Amino acid sequence: PDIDLAVRTFRKRVVFAFTTFKHANFDNVKFEKDVNFYRVIFRGNANFNKAIFRGNARFAFAEFEGEASFREASFEKYASFENGKFKGYADFSEAKFNIASFENAEFKDVAEFIESTFINAVWFNYAKFENKASFESAKFCEENKKGIKCTIDFRGARFNSVEFDNADFNGETYFFRAFFFDTSFRETVFRQTVYFNYSTINHAVFEEAIFASRVKFDGVTIKSALVLSDLVQLNLLRPLISQAYISMRNIKLESGAKVELN
Repeated sequence: PDIDLAVRTFRKRVVFAFTTFKHANFDNVKFEKDVNFYRVIFRGNANFNKAIFRGNARFAFAEFEGEASFREASFEKYASFENGKFKGYADFSEAKFNIASFENAEFKDVAEFIESTFINAVWFNYAKFENKASFESAKFCEENKKGIKCTIDFRGARFNSVEFDNADFNGETYFFRAFFFDTSFRETVFRQTVYFNYSTINHAVFEEAIFASRVKFDGVTIKSALVLSDLVQLNLLRPLISQAYISMRNIKLESGAKVELN
C-alpha cells in the first residue's frame, strides 16, 4: 500500500516488519520509541526527511527499490541498516547519527552522506558502493573530544567512486582490505590512527590532508596511482602523542602503477 504519515508523532513502539510499501512518506515524523522496519520492501520512493528517531531504528535487510531520502533525519540511539539494499538514489545528507551500522549494505545508485554527522561509532564494513558515493564534509566520532577510542569501520568496503573531501575523522579509522577505484581525500582530517592495510587502490588522491596521528598503508596493492600531495602532519591536535607518521611497508605496485609524493 501507499502510506503518508508525514508530520505525525508515534509515542509507542512501532513495528512495520515484513511490510511492502509502494510509496512511503514519513517526512518530519517523530518516533518517540523504537521503530522496526526489518525486511520491509519499499517499491517506490521512501521519504524520511527530517524524521526524528528517539529510540532504536531498525532497517536491517530492508530493500529500497526507489529513492531513499533521509535528509536531515536524526537518529538519537542506534540506527541499524545492516544488509540493506538501496537500488535507487540514497540521500543521508545532513543526517545525524548517534551509533549506526551499514554493515554489508549495498548501494546500487548514488549514495550521499554529505555533511552527515556520526556522533559515536559507525560501521560500513563490507558495504558496497557500486555508483558514486560522497561523504564530503561528514564528521565521524564528533563527540570523541577526549581521545577515547571510537570506531569508524570501513573494513572490506568496496567503493567505485567516492569522495571524503573535507571529512573529519575523530576516531580510529579502519579501511582494512577495502577496495577503492577512484577516491578523493582532499583536505580530509584524520585525528587518530587510520589503517588502509592490505587494501586495493586503483586511484586515490590525498591532497592537503591532515594527519594528526599514524596512517598505515602497509601491504596495500596499487593498480594505478596513489597521490600524496601537500600533506600536513600535525601533532598540534593531539599534543601528548608522538609525532604522526606514514607507514608504507610491503606495498605492491602493479605494472605501470606509481606513488606520487609532492
